[in-house]
Amino acid sequence: MADKAEIYKRIKVAGALMFVPMVLGAGPLGGYILGKYLQDTFSLPGFVLPVLVVLGTIGSMGEVARVIRLLIKTEDKK
Repeated sequence: MADKAEIYKRIKVAGALMFVPMVLGAGPLGGYILGKYLQDTFSLPGFVLPVLVVLGTIGSMGEVARVIRLLIKTEDKK
């Protein structure tokens, strides 16, 4: 049977992996909501919405890369 430290490490990894899809969805969704709000409130041009969605997607990918680096670091620890 695995020791407690190994079990907790696996739980930490599983939790971080479940976090990834939420982060990937939250960035573009936040960009869409902010872009729609800015377009409706300030009558900005139509390119603002796609630009903010793309920026949200890029931010999400950066956060996922950070989580993956954390997972690799966690797995390397003995």
